[in-house]
Amino acid sequence: MSAKKRRRPAKATPEAAAEPEAPPAEPTRPWLPSAIALGIAGLVTVAVFAPTIGDEFTWDDHGLIRTNTHIQDAAHYGEALSTHYWNVSSPAAATNAIYEYLYRPVVTLAFIAQYRLFGAHAAGFRVVSLGLHLLCVALAWQWLRRRLDVAAGIAPAAFVALGLALFAVHPSRAESVAWISGSTEPWWCLWLLLAALALDAGRRWTAGALLALALLSKETAIVAAPLLLGDAYLRGRAAGRRDVAALGVPVALAFALRVVVVGLGPSGARVEGAPTRALASAGLYLRSIVSPFDPTIFAGLRTYTCEGGEQLDPIAMAWGALFVASLVGLGVLAAKRAAWRPVLADALWLALPLLPVLNVIDIGGRNLVADRFLYVPLLGVAALVARGLLAFHARRPPLAALVAGCLGLGVAALAIVTSLHGQVFASSSTLWEYELERDPQNPLVLHSVGTARVRAGLYASGYRLLTRSCEVSHPTCVEQDILQCGEDVAWALAWTTVADDPEGLDRLARAYEAVAATGHLRLAPPGAPPIDVAVPEPARSQAAYVYPLALVTARRGQIAEARRALEALARRGPLDPTSSELLARLEAARGDLPEAPSAEPTSELPVVLAALEVALSDPAADPRDALAASALGFGPAAPLPPGLDEANRAALVALRALSTFEDVDGSVQASLSRADAPAYDALVQLARRREAARRLDAELAAMD
Repeated sequence: MSAKKRRRPAKATPEAAAEPEAPPAEPTRPWLPSAIALGIAGLVTVAVFAPTIGDEFTWDDHGLIRTNTHIQDAAHYGEALSTHYWNVSSPAAATNAIYEYLYRPVVTLAFIAQYRLFGAHAAGFRVVSLGLHLLCVALAWQWLRRRLDVAAGIAPAAFVALGLALFAVHPSRAESVAWISGSTEPWWCLWLLLAALALDAGRRWTAGALLALALLSKETAIVAAPLLLGDAYLRGRAAGRRDVAALGVPVALAFALRVVVVGLGPSGARVEGAPTRALASAGLYLRSIVSPFDPTIFAGLRTYTCEGGEQLDPIAMAWGALFVASLVGLGVLAAKRAAWRPVLADALWLALPLLPVLNVIDIGGRNLVADRFLYVPLLGVAALVARGLLAFHARRPPLAALVAGCLGLGVAALAIVTSLHGQVFASSSTLWEYELERDPQNPLVLHSVGTARVRAGLYASGYRLLTRSCEVSHPTCVEQDILQCGEDVAWALAWTTVADDPEGLDRLARAYEAVAATGHLRLAPPGAPPIDVAVPEPARSQAAYVYPLALVTARRGQIAEARRALEALARRGPLDPTSSELLARLEAARGDLPEAPSAEPTSELPVVLAALEVALSDPAADPRDALAASALGFGPAAPLPPGLDEANRAALVALRALSTFEDVDGSVQASLSRADAPAYDALVQLARRREAARRLDAELAAMD
């Protein structure tokens, strides 16, 4: 058999060998992968936080926005913008001494604009917070692409998008996006990212002006200028004198304005124990970044014992040591090898924004850390993750894709945690009940939930939580907590002790009257440790003591004296809603029926005053003042005139029962329902809500 002839390959000619290879075709739409990646990140972010849009104001939102006439009334705009951030039209600022040294006119102006647009509707504010976060996400995308010099293609865009997604949906975001008052963090992040992009584009003075806005949004932005200058140096662009001047002068002017308005800070700050305290704080932040699956607003609650003082968590300190060692090691590598300097620049975005919140100077806060303070530092984490994936992809593409896939699953899990935790900020009650379930021994939570339950008519369970707060506070010897729990228990007794218990009212009156004379609140409450706390001089004339004494005095029948005490309190500053309601009840007890002053949506006062007005319009309702006082629970029950209409008689009986925390008899409710009066229908509904609250109270007390 003859073998098949094989063709010889043609010899290459010199002309063919010199012919250059065709370059790879340029992608027709190089922007498309980036646009898709950014679009997906944006949609995921919206999906995570969309369930929170329809929620209420929460926690500090009430003092800063809902009840703050300084941002609602144009006559107060100048005052709101030229005084400290917490100069609000309620006593809320008195809860924390550091509030008087916060100056954030940019955020205050944003709240003014939003109130002009949306009024007291929280949904509008929540939409703005989400929009602000989305804007930061979009700017972070541009910032990441510039610093990482990302090539065109699907894989590089996907790696950068993973870093961006970590920034966008990390569980720490719930506190900055789902909580309106936490928007201070996105505001200063917005100006910082704009400044970084402006500096990269050579617009130095624009960057400086933006950094000034950042400092007027949040105090921690004081590190922004050093951050940008250090970042530029590590990425190969040495900062000159012009850069330093362009960034430093506007920031210095903003800082000087802040000092003029609010001063430098509280005089009681201390630095003793700074190294260990800062190490523990850094560790808590690092732990919140890498293990955020149990988020809480008390991630760094400080604990104390009478014998040893503050007890820092050794595990947190170990995390902090790891954090510091990693930064030092990275710095050594960067000093030896220039290729590591961009990595150190990314780490600088993580470390430097945390420096002001590491408690180097102890201002006495009860929390060492807060998740919302991670908003800007997570830019550094996003850059480190994206840079690492890109470097890995350049060496081992298949393995990099596998790592990216696993990381994507992790980010998806974080998004679920963030979405669920965001819904915790639906209202103050959902937030505090969640925190109570997490840590039933937290005295701050016990105070918040206990007082809220008592106000809501859940007296037994609320009082039990307040007494538990005393039980957990006394072994710590923290004066602030012991004073707070003493005030809470005494207040709850004043709230729930009625006119039909004159001996109990006398004991409470003596205890509160002794505060002004001796400076001590002393009481032996049932079910709680004895109260014997020293009351600071300024606090003795504040609402925490004036209101309960006025309430007890009024229930003893001394209405004029109680009214004078509250009027004197009002002359010293705006009354809180509870004190305003009591003053309105005292006015009504004279037979004058004012409009309900409370802005509280759950207030019972409008229903009570409307029903009382109808009942007292009966010609037989005489004397009006005695009947009104009796119906409102002030003094002993007054006899009802015989000529009263059946429904009006039933209304006065029902009002007295509600004021003394008793159930309204079914026959009384039936008489009110037959009257065909809207005010009485509302009174029946109120009575039924009270009955439902009493049943719920019994269930909660049994659970506690």
